[in-house]
Amino acid sequence: MSNTLSTTDRLALIAWADKFKPVGLIQGTKPIAKFFKAAAEQDLRNYWGLARTARNLKVDASIRTAAHAKLFSVRTRMEKWFVDSALEDLQTGSISPSDLLDGTVFGSSLKQGVSFRLPLSSCQPTAHCAGGCYAHDGLDASITTVIRGSLNGAFAQHYEDSTVGKRNRLMKVFTRPLEKAVHDSLRDSQRSIFRREARIRMSHVGELTAYPAFANAMAASIRDLSKGQVKCIIYTRHKKAKLLDPDLFVINFTLDDASLRRRTWAPESARLVYSAWGGNIRADVGVNFLEHHHLAHTSSTGSGKICPATLPETNDKTCDGVKCDLCFRTPDA
Repeated sequence: MSNTLSTTDRLALIAWADKFKPVGLIQGTKPIAKFFKAAAEQDLRNYWGLARTARNLKVDASIRTAAHAKLFSVRTRMEKWFVDSALEDLQTGSISPSDLLDGTVFGSSLKQGVSFRLPLSSCQPTAHCAGGCYAHDGLDASITTVIRGSLNGAFAQHYEDSTVGKRNRLMKVFTRPLEKAVHDSLRDSQRSIFRREARIRMSHVGELTAYPAFANAMAASIRDLSKGQVKCIIYTRHKKAKLLDPDLFVINFTLDDASLRRRTWAPESARLVYSAWGGNIRADVGVNFLEHHHLAHTSSTGSGKICPATLPETNDKTCDGVKCDLCFRTPDA
């Protein structure tokens, strides 16, 4: 498919999304990421085109809306295909856990820096965030990032399914990526335009909270490797949030108008934050995000604290750019 999609191309992608269903697991070999790409490249390119269609304001609104409605289901079916295939390959011995960590395990969020990426299939989305998630934006919807999130998810699930003894061995396998993430986080904090602590976002895409044992083990290792200098920051909407160790994480529990009943899922130590879809903000949360993931920032209505990086008039929409670390401090700090 060409770089410029015609209306016919876009309608064909929507028709493909209606029918997309992986058939059979991918029997992989090393390097696993390359093998998965070869097996699923056309489907991955189709998803990429579907995401571009949903996000392109020049496309007819009815076509954009139809594409938007299919993004989450297509992405998560594809990710589950990769995760299940990787777990089966581990069971058969055709790959080892370390093979899942080939390449760049931790990435970088443009807004917040060093981050861990997981599959969207680990999420418990609300009506707004399923298709509106920034996972469908730009490079977060690319072939490489979809596969990387899936492989990280397979490693996390394998850890959850393992005995205590095997978990200890798996965390040793994970040491090298963690060391690099700690190094990069410390470097980023030193380069920041204002004085702030080093941090890692856990995770930029997907829900680390879906794997609570792995999450706590990762955070404990980051604390030990960094001698307590690197904080683990998590944004979560997940019902397992109370299983996170509050001594290891700064927890930002995210609500929106479609999920206010989830307030009871939030740990006592968490900061409540609000995805203000449509610009409707609240005063009873720690901070409101004027949701910018889907096409544009929105002006606010109501009262409450607003994340400065999400204000429509802000040019540098990064946390460092607006010299803000509110979400990275413990709520009582």
